Amino acid sequence: MAKKETCSNHPNRKAARICMGCGKWFCTECLTFVHNIPYCSDCQAVAEDLRGAVQERAEDQPDSVYGEAASGDGPVYAPTGEDAIWEHGFDSSKMVKITRGRLAELERSLSLVEDRAGILARAIAFVIDFAVTAVLALGPFYLEAQGRLSGILPDPNTRFLVLMVNLVLSLFYYRLPLFHFSGVTLGRVVPQIRLVDQKGKFLGFGQAVVYTILQTVMYIPPLFLLNGLVAALSKDRRSLIDKILGTQEVKEGAWHERARKAIYFEDISRLGR
Repeated sequence: MAKKETCSNHPNRKAARICMGCGKWFCTECLTFVHNIPYCSDCQAVAEDLRGAVQERAEDQPDSVYGEAASGDGPVYAPTGEDAIWEHGFDSSKMVKITRGRLAELERSLSLVEDRAGILARAIAFVIDFAVTAVLALGPFYLEAQGRLSGILPDPNTRFLVLMVNLVLSLFYYRLPLFHFSGVTLGRVVPQIRLVDQKGKFLGFGQAVVYTILQTVMYIPPLFLLNGLVAALSKDRRSLIDKILGTQEVKEGAWHERARKAIYFEDISRLGR
C-alpha cells in the first residue's frame, strides 16, 4: 500500500482490501469474498447478482482470472493503489488473454502515444516484409526460368496465367491476414512492433485491405520516402498511411502490457458496478 489506509467501518484498524462494489477500503473482518472478489456488507446484494456473470465468463475463458475465481481455488484478489495484483505481488493482469472480442469491449482507448515505434524499427519491418513479398511474388518466376514448373503445369499459357495471378495475390495473401488478425508480420517480429488502430485495437477487415493496398503503393521509391518523411517529421511519429487510415505502429511489449491491464481493470470495474 502506498499509504496506510484505514477501514471505513473501523477507523482505528488498518484496511486490508478494497470492496469491488463501492471502492472503499475495509479490514478483513468487514469483507466477504464472492468468487474470491472482496465485497463489503452493503454490496453483498450486488455481489450475489454477479455470481452468474463470473461463472459464464469462467466457462468461456477457463484459464482466465474468472476461471480461477469461479473454481474457488485461486488466490484472493487484492487491488492496491493503481495496480491490481494477486497476493504476494503477482500481477494478475498477466493472466488476461488478449482477444479481438475483449479489446472491442473496451470503453476507453489504449494510451499508446509514448509507445509508438521509431523510424528505424519501422524501416526494418518494411524492408523485411518487402523481401518476403518479393520472394513470394517473384520466386515462382525463378522456378519457371529453371524449368521446374513445366512438370507440374505442362501448358505454358496456364503457367503464365498462374504466375501472374500469384504476382498480384502475393501482395495480399501474406500481409492482409496478418494485418487483420494480429497486426504483426514477419518484418515486425524482429523490431518487436505491432500495427493497431488509433484506439490500440486490431484493424477491421476493410481497414486492413486499404492499408495493404496503400503500403504496396508505397513500394514506389518517391512515395516510400514521402511516407517515411511524414513519420519522421510528425510529433506523433505516424506515417502518411497512418494519418489517412487512423492507424499506428507501437512497441509490442508496451501494447501487451497496456492491453492486458485495460481489459483487466475494465472487467473488474464491470463486476463491481
